[in-house]
Amino acid sequence: MKIESVNELCKIISPKYNIRPSLMMAICEQESSFDETAVRLENGFYRKYVRPMELPTIVEILLSASYGLTQTIGESLYELKYFSNANDVHLVTDQLEAYMRSPAMQIEMGCKWFSKKLELAKGDISKALLFWNGGANKNYHYEVLEKEKKYAVAT
Repeated sequence: MKIESVNELCKIISPKYNIRPSLMMAICEQESSFDETAVRLENGFYRKYVRPMELPTIVEILLSASYGLTQTIGESLYELKYFSNANDVHLVTDQLEAYMRSPAMQIEMGCKWFSKKLELAKGDISKALLFWNGGANKNYHYEVLEKEKKYAVAT
């Protein structure tokens, strides 16, 4: 997706969640390199959190992947009530298909999820970024905040 288009969406959506558009731009770059079709299976997350839920196997896999511009994980989308019924494989796949066709929804859900991380971190953006990343990359917050600098002027 063109960076300019992502920037426009971030300018519209992220202020609703008290998130700087430049920060959301940096998250999109870090997570997906602005590829709204990006999908990645998060094996560690699957083993630790989703497998014990004993859902149908395909739903377990769908909830264990991260999607789109912000690479929001399926389980997070479930917690945000994006999925109406995680036990219905057809419904989950239909809703994920719609999600993957909507960069605006990807940013919306990413902002919603990040706002929860900000709340958990009591407003500390660095801590919120580390919560977002789940501890997989100890330098994640530095990398995102460095990327944000180039978008602070553009947004």
